Amino acid sequence: MQHQCKLRVRLAVQGGMNRVTNRADAPWRFFRLHYGAGTSQPWLTIARSNASVIVSWPLLATTWSLYATTNLAAGGSGWALISPPFQTNGPNLQFTEPSLPGNKFYRLRQ
Repeated sequence: MQHQCKLRVRLAVQGGMNRVTNRADAPWRFFRLHYGAGTSQPWLTIARSNASVIVSWPLLATTWSLYATTNLAAGGSGWALISPPFQTNGPNLQFTEPSLPGNKFYRLRQ
């Protein structure tokens, strides 16, 4: 069962970076951020389903690659490429992995 809900979070720009925060006791830890209409960058959606994390993005974003890190402080060197093949789910590609304790961050890059 996949749960999705709208959250009240705080979005701020610090040092040229977007930062999202919510209450430490909030039940949800996965978010979708996007630049809004008119952008050429694909949306990356991250959701939890039972004990798994599902990362998805538009199937048409074939020139983009998925990366992940557990440490944002490491900068560009801390991001690891997640290699295909990925699952196809309707109009999206998706990557699924177990939901483990701690933080994990995902991004798409060309």
